[in-house]
Amino acid sequence: MRQSFLLSSGGGPAVFLIPRWDLVERVLSLTPASPLAPQTLYRLELLIPLEEADSGLRAFDGAAYAGEGEVPPVLEFRTAAVMAGRSSPPPPTCQPWQERFVQHCAMAGCHGEGPEASLGLSLVPGALPQSLGRVAHQTQRGASSTTPLRAPSRFGIQMPLLDAGHPENSYLLYKLLIGDEQLQRSGCVSPYQVPVSEGAPPGGCAEPLASAERERLRDWFVQGAPMPPPGSDGASPPLSPGDLRELAAWLEAGAPLETCP
Repeated sequence: MRQSFLLSSGGGPAVFLIPRWDLVERVLSLTPASPLAPQTLYRLELLIPLEEADSGLRAFDGAAYAGEGEVPPVLEFRTAAVMAGRSSPPPPTCQPWQERFVQHCAMAGCHGEGPEASLGLSLVPGALPQSLGRVAHQTQRGASSTTPLRAPSRFGIQMPLLDAGHPENSYLLYKLLIGDEQLQRSGCVSPYQVPVSEGAPPGGCAEPLASAERERLRDWFVQGAPMPPPGSDGASPPLSPGDLRELAAWLEAGAPLETCP
């Protein structure tokens, strides 16, 4: 939320920042809503809540930032003389990771076709439109359990299975992440040119979630067994961070169905 960050230059007005949480790599990025001025010194401050009612940077369950000391982290940087624009990435496709879902989830007998699909979730080819914007059964705990929510007062209530444009609000990704000790991480390359976990080189992938973090997710809103459940891989290639990243990129792009088989 915007009350968590303050970006300013000199005595000028604060710059509105748009936060984005990459839940696969666990990286928070901030994008200015308007272009920054060239050759200008900016100051970025993370606002840290000290009291229960304070605004500031918090986790999904309300936990405050656990940095060292009570002084809010501050970063200063100077923009370049010429501000380069960003190139548009190629449109993501859903075919690679959808094949993995068919191998791990549909063919395993859990999320096949028809009314027998577990919790009403079918992951066979062509079934994706049924999951877009539909509330996950395991999050139906709000006042109107069939209405998808994006920013409820309690995170995780009435969360869509897949939320076009918002991978961080897609329940299916969290179900995959709580079992991420099953992921094959060899050859994994992060899209970020900064270390994404302690001791990792730039471009290295985040480590699997620690057991304490998985328990926090389960205690707060992620119910049931992870996807796929332990022992369900068989002879299928295991899921990889790349599979999850491609799924998140497809959702971030608005879940274009024309790229799906």
